[in-house]
Formats: sequence, structure tokens, C-alpha cells
Amino acid sequence: MKQVAAAKQVPLMDLHARAIEFYERVGQKVTDTWSFTKPNPALARGGDPAKLPATVLDYTHFNPEGSRAVGFFVADELRKAVPELAKYIY
Repeated sequence: MKQVAAAKQVPLMDLHARAIEFYERVGQKVTDTWSFTKPNPALARGGDPAKLPATVLDYTHFNPEGSRAVGFFVADELRKAVPELAKYIY
């Protein structure tokens, strides 16, 4: 990703690194509240319902609170990567 951005001379936002730093700072107890609950996919693949929970947290999508929290650092990274857009980012 970094090599391609450099080769193409385009801005890069390393959101993965920023998310790790942010999540470690606020902690799992908080970040778990930002996830949706979804049916356990292991059950659809034949997992034993007696041994597996019916639902699990979906860590790839955010509820409104999680979207706001993550949105702040995404906006910050965009301001850094493309400063000319800063005036349009609230």
C-alpha cells in the first residue's frame, strides 16, 4: 500500500495503523460497544449450538457511536493527507 502510493505519487491514509493506536488507547471494553451483534456464522457452517454463542460482535461495521468515534480520526488523517481539503472537513 505504501509502495503503491509512493509510486503513484498519491496521498496515503494509513487508517489501519491509526485504528490500532486508537483502539489500544480506548480499550476493548469501549470498542466492543461500537460493534453490531450478528448471528454467529459458525452456526450456519454446522457448529454445535450447545457449545457456541448464538451471536457474536461484528467488528467490521460500526453502530452510530462507533462511526462517530472512528470518523474523527479518519477526518484527521484526511486533513493530513490532503491539506487542501481541510476547509471542507468538519
